[in-house]
This record gives sequence, C-alpha cells and structure tokens, in this order.
Amino acid sequence: MNKLIKVLMPVMIASIVMPVSSSADAVKRTIHGRVVTGTNRFLGQPLTDFGGALGTAGFTNVGAFNPQGDQPDELTPDTPVGSLLATYVDPDFLALVGKSQADIDAGTLNVSLKKVPVNVDPAGQTRVSLAPITQSLPTQPSIADPVPDITLARWARAEGVAVFKCSNANTATVSLTLKKFLPNRLYSVWAVLGGNGLSALPLGGVPNVFVTDHVGNAKYRRVLNFCPFQSHVGNPELVVIDIVLHSDQQLYGAVPDLPFSNLFTGIVNQTQYEFEIKGTTLSIARNKLDSVRESQALVGFQDD
Repeated sequence: MNKLIKVLMPVMIASIVMPVSSSADAVKRTIHGRVVTGTNRFLGQPLTDFGGALGTAGFTNVGAFNPQGDQPDELTPDTPVGSLLATYVDPDFLALVGKSQADIDAGTLNVSLKKVPVNVDPAGQTRVSLAPITQSLPTQPSIADPVPDITLARWARAEGVAVFKCSNANTATVSLTLKKFLPNRLYSVWAVLGGNGLSALPLGGVPNVFVTDHVGNAKYRRVLNFCPFQSHVGNPELVVIDIVLHSDQQLYGAVPDLPFSNLFTGIVNQTQYEFEIKGTTLSIARNKLDSVRESQALVGFQDD
C-alpha cells in the first residue's frame, strides 16, 4: 500500500480564495482538483464528507482488468499501479437507478478501457471495439492515435485547476485547465448537485464536452447562472465537478449515460477527475496527498 501511495498523483489540494473587487458579491476562487476512480471515490475510498444526509455519498465506476475471469477486480489502495483499468459498475450506483446486477450484460464488464465498444451502426445497435487508425484501412472506423494502455499509473497522471469568477450570486464563469489526461479522448464536465442524493447536470449547459490533444491537455470555459460559493435558497448546492471519460466515444445529451437502456456509468463512461466545491476532505485524502506530492514519476510509466 505504501508503494502505491508514493507513486500516485495528488488526490486533493486545498482551495484558495482570492477577492477580485471591493464588491461584497464578487468572488474569485481557484481550486486544484484530484484524481478519482468514481464520484467521490479513489481506489474504493470516499474522499469528501458532504455533511448532512449525503455524508460520504458516491460510487466507483472503474475496475482493474481481470485476465482470469469475467468480473473486474475492485480497486483498492493495494491495487498495483501497472494494472490495466476496465469497465465496472458499482452496486451502489445500480441501487440509485433502481437496477441490479441482473440488468447488466455480463459481456460489458471487465473490458479494458481502451477496448470499450464504439457505436458503428446508423441504427445505434452495433458496437464493436476499434483498432487504432494506424492499424486500420482508410475506409474502416478507427480510434485516434495514440492509443496507450490505460493503466492506473497513466490514469493517475491527470492534473487540473478550476478558476471561478463570480460577479454576483447569479453570474459567474468557470475556466478549467487540464493536463496529462488520456490523449485524443472525449470527456464531459458535470455539476454534481447535493440534496437528498447526488444528481448531475452539464456544467454551464450542453455541450459540456472537450477533446484532449495529443498529450492529454485541454481547456474548458463556461458561463454559469449561479455562483457556487454563495447560498441559493431552495436549490441544491454544487458539491463537486466531475470530469468524465467517454470510453465508448459517445455522448448522451444532458445525461451522462443511459442506465434504462443498460448503458451504465462504468460501462460507457468513467470519472477520472474531480473538483471539490463543498464538504470536508477526509483525512485519508489529506494523508495520501502528503505522501504523493513529492513524486511526479509513476512506476512503470514514461512520458511519450
């Protein structure tokens, strides 16, 4: 476990608040994010206590590829950093949408994230794993290069900063600067709201997407109709922002997935990064941060 902790990227850096004007409503805040393997989860562990009824609500949506079986291994602090990541659906997520393990097509589990099937049919009924474009004929569907193995080490390289500027309680902008994510891949950005449970809306409206460049970098900027750091009576609060990989290279409009069509979170998309807005960072996250910040190189990984 200690070896893993020493080589993984930071899971949390405290937010910094800086006033931008003399106005009582004007706020500027910079938040450094954290690598996650699900909403409010890192290697199976909760990272934030949101307080109240939410507590440590969240779920995992990434597993470790199990070459010996049909089910992926669950991620734990002892998972080797060289492990291939794979599709996984958390029973807690299934319970949220009124589904059970019996509703999952077993063939969609334990699939390496770089081999998740992609829609190739105008009717939307045929999904197949695609080869890299450098290994395909010009007329064949393909995946954009580079196509690295998606290991826990590579996943944990991601870094990000969110800058919020609020003019007043109903006007704000958010700018995300993201680095070292997976190259040439499709991501979406979600405002995860608290209340009686967690719910997700596109941050800043649809389209809430970006595509990383050849080294995994991207920027995202949106106008918001609320300031996350000021109270809004009667409305659920923004608790975290999730950065979600669409491993099936497909979007689903104003929802992250289609669980009632058996396209579950964890099968078609996975949460790689998160910005904590509300709540208390748990000691496990702070302790991991203290031991990992010194390391910028991950075991078994070299920059391209």
